Amino acid sequence: MNLVIAFLILLSIVSKKLLGKIFNPIFVMNILWALILFLSSLNLYNLFPTPDHIYKYIIIGLVSYNIGFLLIYTFNMSLNSPVRVISPFKVFFDIRENLLVVLCVVSIIFMIPAALNSLGVIISGGGSEEIRTMNQQGIGVYSLKNSSSILNSLNILIIQPFTFAITTVSFVNFWSDRRSKKVSYLTVIILVLSVLGSGGRILLLNSIFSLVISFLFMKKKLSLSKKVKRRLIYLVTIVFLFIIVFSITRASGHFKQTIYYYFAMPPYMFSTWEKAPIGIMGYGMASLNGLLFPILYLFKNIIGVDFPQYFQQIYNLVQSTDSTWVTITASGSNANAYVSIFWFLLVDGGIFGIITGMILLGGILSQSFCSAVNKLNEKSVAIYVYLLNGIFFSFVRFPFVTTYYSIGFIFILLIVYRKTRIRL
Repeated sequence: MNLVIAFLILLSIVSKKLLGKIFNPIFVMNILWALILFLSSLNLYNLFPTPDHIYKYIIIGLVSYNIGFLLIYTFNMSLNSPVRVISPFKVFFDIRENLLVVLCVVSIIFMIPAALNSLGVIISGGGSEEIRTMNQQGIGVYSLKNSSSILNSLNILIIQPFTFAITTVSFVNFWSDRRSKKVSYLTVIILVLSVLGSGGRILLLNSIFSLVISFLFMKKKLSLSKKVKRRLIYLVTIVFLFIIVFSITRASGHFKQTIYYYFAMPPYMFSTWEKAPIGIMGYGMASLNGLLFPILYLFKNIIGVDFPQYFQQIYNLVQSTDSTWVTITASGSNANAYVSIFWFLLVDGGIFGIITGMILLGGILSQSFCSAVNKLNEKSVAIYVYLLNGIFFSFVRFPFVTTYYSIGFIFILLIVYRKTRIRL
């Protein structure tokens, strides 16, 4: 195991030298999983040990991911012409400001009731854990079980995906010389309402991630004064401290122990759920559940066609990883989710699913990375930051399992930006 961890770290260092960006897909994936494998092997705080074959699955997946990245990266390098072709046009990708403003306002109106409910809980002495419980019971930003089918559909298909995607879009746009102050201000309001209403940190983490990564990509195009830079440092520091305090309020035990479990338990959680899909092969329906569900959801609610029985089985299995709590320690600590990206690929195709899925994912990230570096426009950077965010949370799940992430990606890819050509 130590050799594997050392090799992952070595690959990460080489990728930084070769690709020139520290937040490249190889560096993020390998460093993240080197940390996870190391922490998992320690079995601290009575964490149950992970079977050796689970580590083999993970290592095979990581090797496949690196191969997929290198294949596409090498292919792209071979296509680069030694003779630079000068185009008579300059291409811009600008956000559709009016559309985003309308969607932001609708989202804010939609999120206010849940935020007010949460505010009442806080005033009465409650905490974020109580807010999350309310949210799971249907009184929150992301769960409207007691509302009408129209509002529920609006929440699932538009509000959730948009509020997740807008944090990436807005903070990438923040570094642009064509930035929209309206969208920035509205995004901050959405961020506050989301954290307050859901008791979660996902949008907050996504915002910081997007702000930092997009800055590192677009800083060459920026000319910021020392005053602005100082304010940004203060802002990021304050938000980071807020996350720490917020995490402490959610932790049922010691903060250090809770953080350790977050990053050490995915391999064991993977092993716990390994035997769950008995007799079921997902054929892509587990990993791409977030893309397939909205289509079938619309068919069900518009035409009245029920979910196909086989898809329903896969869907129930995927949902059960979030709703079912399993014991992860000898002292009786419980956890849900965190089955990792590899479990979903295993459900879809066994070891072959892990190999092919990770090769494809590595190739997609490679193509997006090359596009962001070479084109350096808002759309290409936003797509890359969004995809890299999914890689960063690969210790939880495959990114396209969730509907909000999947539709949010479609928003960024097809709807948010308009292409403009200017003759030089």
